[in-house]
Amino acid sequence: MAYDQQRAAAFAARLKRIMRDRDLTQLQIQRSTGLSQQAISGWARGLHLPRGRRLQTLADFLQMDPRELCPESFDDTVVSVATSSINFQPVDGQPGWFILRIGGMPVDDQMLHEVLEANNRFSERKKREDFVDVKL
Repeated sequence: MAYDQQRAAAFAARLKRIMRDRDLTQLQIQRSTGLSQQAISGWARGLHLPRGRRLQTLADFLQMDPRELCPESFDDTVVSVATSSINFQPVDGQPGWFILRIGGMPVDDQMLHEVLEANNRFSERKKREDFVDVKL
């Protein structure tokens, strides 16, 4: 079994367990979140992993941290900074390179690390100085 298939299968097993433990159906998830039936079915069947906003939506519904719900999506795949909506997608076949989803700008892992650190510093300063973040 290929690496991506193994990760998708691991997530599918976890999602099915969570659904069983919470007595949830795919239809209930769909109606409560607005996620497509195709996406939910694909995750439950182990065809693909949730990423980006879909992962965040599912995690919010299940009241879980996205990294806890689907650590496979963070294992050298999508890095999402939820507080700033910065979203990077890895470049297939180019380890250490990512594409900024909005604008399509390529960045290397060093720049990605710097952006994540800057975001963390901003969040810490925001807490320390108790100011309101203005969304543009």
